[in-house]
Amino acid sequence: MVSILIDASALYKEAATIPDNEPAISQHLELLAAERDQQREYLQARVVALGGKADTMGEALGTGHRAFTLLRTAVDNDTEVAIEEVLRGERYIVEEIGKIQTTGLTPDSVELLNSLRENVQDDIVTLEALDRAV
Repeated sequence: MVSILIDASALYKEAATIPDNEPAISQHLELLAAERDQQREYLQARVVALGGKADTMGEALGTGHRAFTLLRTAVDNDTEVAIEEVLRGERYIVEEIGKIQTTGLTPDSVELLNSLRENVQDDIVTLEALDRAV
């Protein structure tokens, strides 16, 4: 999950630069990037506290997704693309949390991931509303 949140934060920061005429949307995406970054820091600390070694880099898939997003926005360069790419990232986070939760985690870890999933799902609802308004 740490590497996924690293990718999400980077993608959302990039997406925040796209909506030139929509400063409120840019600001929302920047805040979302900061939120995912804070969650990443917390998860990294949790991994270390459990005796593991926390990821410090994103996944290759995330890097490819960011590159695709940059290419796509170079052609489209609009707010809707930025929101859709962030939505895609958020849905991916929810999907990955579901996969991880089937791996025999501690009750504390399950609770942490449930909280993260609920937070991401709330953000998806907000982003969908923004997407409809654009």
